[in-house]
Amino acid sequence: MFGLLFRYPLYQKGNPQLRMFLPNFWMKLVKFPLSPVPKNRVMFHVSMGMSSQDVKHYLESIYKVPVVNVRSYIRLGKLKEWDILYLLMQS
Repeated sequence: MFGLLFRYPLYQKGNPQLRMFLPNFWMKLVKFPLSPVPKNRVMFHVSMGMSSQDVKHYLESIYKVPVVNVRSYIRLGKLKEWDILYLLMQS
């Protein structure tokens, strides 16, 4: 099941042979930081709209790769100086 924020594009008349489905999600393959890992593990940065099930379904259906497990987490980005000042002023 795709994420709640994702909506399929509306159907438009035309030649179905020329139509191509491209999802509104993005995935970026990145290297693991520092530690060596087995060759059967990979790390992706993905769009915020994707859930773990979406990542698994995306890899299995588009790239035909068998996926055993997906672990995901949301990481806080870097804070700018004005973010820190704003947080200090609020407390």
